[in-house]
Amino acid sequence: MLMLALTDGVVAIAMTLLVLDIKLPEGLRGAELHQALEEASVDDRATPANMGVWLPPW
Repeated sequence: MLMLALTDGVVAIAMTLLVLDIKLPEGLRGAELHQALEEASVDDRATPANMGVWLPPW
């Protein structure tokens, strides 16, 4: 159980560092920013599919 908690912590830290490293082009405002965020976002079907794969063993 201790190993599972340790690996969960390591994964959480790694994911946080990856999110903090996301960079958007400078100078975007309004509609241009919204469009850039939409292009960078994950497909809506990806999150439920990932949960279906990762939640059962966890």
